Amino acid sequence: MHTHWVKTCGRFYIILLLLSICALNNLWAQDKSGSTGISISGYVLDREHNAIANALVIIKGSRHSTTTDAKGFYILKCKSGQQTLQISLTGYKPTKRTIHCKNGYNELAPIYLEAHDDTKISEIIVEGKSAIKNVKESPFNVAVLDAKKFHNCPVELTDVLNRAS
Repeated sequence: MHTHWVKTCGRFYIILLLLSICALNNLWAQDKSGSTGISISGYVLDREHNAIANALVIIKGSRHSTTTDAKGFYILKCKSGQQTLQISLTGYKPTKRTIHCKNGYNELAPIYLEAHDDTKISEIIVEGKSAIKNVKESPFNVAVLDAKKFHNCPVELTDVLNRAS
């Protein structure tokens, strides 16, 4: 009876120890990132005030990034203090903005992207090939041999092919 109680207590303490380690690890990870509870949000627009979807918004020097939704809206966690936002999208000039993150929720003024003058895309063509089509289109070598020279000769086929190459 006494051994059963010791085993049960031992299991309880092991489980308690593992849960404590997990909780401390989680707190340490939040403290290390410095982004607990601080959020920034805003809109990414073009010069005509149209929303820009799928723009990449990154906090420089961190692993925090997101993309804008269909309305150009983004929300992102950040560390307290001065940060640099980098915003980019194919066809637009990349933009940087210095911001100041403070505790709580920070809403930023809209960020405007300018279109590249020389990258107006009117059409995109995507072409795919199957493995069989690639094999059919691959080049191969053709060698012509005069078989009369080797008629009635004790020569193996590999020797004849080696002479051709």
